[in-house]
Amino acid sequence: MRLKKDEQIESPFFGNYYCLIPNTNIAFLVISKNACTFLKKIAIYNKTGDWLDESQFKVHSTIGYNSNKSNYLFTNEELKAFEKESREKIYRFAIWRDPIHRIESSYKLFCMERELRYYFIYLDINKDIPFERFIEFIRFELGKENPLFIDEHIRKQVDYLKENEVDEIVHINDLFPFLRSKGISFIEEKSNKTKANFQLENEAFINDIKALYKDDYKIEITWKG
Repeated sequence: MRLKKDEQIESPFFGNYYCLIPNTNIAFLVISKNACTFLKKIAIYNKTGDWLDESQFKVHSTIGYNSNKSNYLFTNEELKAFEKESREKIYRFAIWRDPIHRIESSYKLFCMERELRYYFIYLDINKDIPFERFIEFIRFELGKENPLFIDEHIRKQVDYLKENEVDEIVHINDLFPFLRSKGISFIEEKSNKTKANFQLENEAFINDIKALYKDDYKIEITWKG
């Protein structure tokens, strides 16, 4: 099947959305592999009073996958409209994570632990492949012209963030004290924690990731505790 030159197709990957934490005036930017499963649990908890211990699929399906069918998700423009209608400023924050740890976690979860992800199955990388093959996959994804067509676990953090859209950028290591400082109710845990015995130590691969994600290292952490 050929697409017409002016025909638009929808990305199969998760877009760039804010998730509003119910009963607060706070929303977080949903960046995959940046504690987003845990933060989604908080959003559900603040709405229902239930802390989901089920699989990450249950959490993600409860939140939804696009703003048209979710009571939690908003594009930036939709959030602005919500603010205007409610006459209440929404405080926005994003979590930053070292790209090395983010990629390492993705490799462990989807390749070593074989967490179900159809895109990885399609590309035949949903198995214990050498990390060198995973680096090839990353290069392929980052070579795409439109960031929204890059798998959301591989997409650069700068491609989620837009300048002056968020009020605070928080290092993932400071997440718990940050949430406490904002009075957000949560249960302390590490959601979606990978168990595979792997730590990226190969200097060549580390340097590859640093080069591929060089712009992510330029993001300024603004919350200092």
